[in-house]
Amino acid sequence: MSITKRQREIVEFLLEHPHEVTAGEIAVEVKVSTRTVHRELQMIEQWLEPLGMRLEKIGNRYPN
Repeated sequence: MSITKRQREIVEFLLEHPHEVTAGEIAVEVKVSTRTVHRELQMIEQWLEPLGMRLEKIGNRYPN
């Protein structure tokens, strides 16, 4: 399974920020709606799972 360019941008954004970020902050960075970010993050989580990795959600934030 591969990821799209936008999903890669989201992953890079998360890796570049040493603090927790909201879906809204991600949306502004990649110029899409917050709802789109949530959908993309679901796909990213599926991509990460076989690699033994996961996104950690804290309330409404995604930490690095």
